Amino acid sequence: MKHIEQTLLILAFTLVLSSFTLVARAQTYSVSYNKEPIEMVIRDLRKQTGYEFVYQKQVLQGVPPVTCTYKNLNLQQLLNRVLLAEAGIDYEIVKHTIVLHKARKNQQGVYFKKKVGGIVSDQNGEALVGVTVMQKGTGNGATTDADGAFVLLVEGTNPELEFSYIGFHPQNVKVTSKTSFIMLKLSPDETLLDEVLVTGYQNIKRENATGSYQIISSKDLNRR
Repeated sequence: MKHIEQTLLILAFTLVLSSFTLVARAQTYSVSYNKEPIEMVIRDLRKQTGYEFVYQKQVLQGVPPVTCTYKNLNLQQLLNRVLLAEAGIDYEIVKHTIVLHKARKNQQGVYFKKKVGGIVSDQNGEALVGVTVMQKGTGNGATTDADGAFVLLVEGTNPELEFSYIGFHPQNVKVTSKTSFIMLKLSPDETLLDEVLVTGYQNIKRENATGSYQIISSKDLNRR
């Protein structure tokens, strides 16, 4: 009985830690500025995010007052919209520090924000359901529906989408301000497919399977 109580206590403690982790990952920010000097904006961002901002004085020279209102943004969305879009200041996140520098007008990437849609299929053109689509380096993502379709709000200077699906090679696609729709075919990873069990309900890895099942290799599928 005592052993059970200890086990339950450990499980409860683990759940509490997990909830704190989820809250931290889901941290969002809201800001509202009305002709605020950029120095005051950075001070507010430092206070809200807890990140240190490092920059040279000339980076802020000539930056006009900031007027904008945004709600419930994650960190990267906040920095993209307030610093890049509103103030024309680029940034780099290094551990718990945000380094600011002038956005180079001749650089390849220009900040933009737009909805990008697409369809993901296999090499035979069959729609893939449940493909994970993530904007690289962010928590911004989506999954494909029954038709293999997805829609995702993408933003940044050089955003890149990562497509991943069990049994297939992952693939990255760069997005530009002109990109509106992506037609993508994923190629199968024969090594991973040999380790995947089709249960009739879901695809799972062999080592995670329990109970009775039949293993069908990619060669067997081709024969059939």
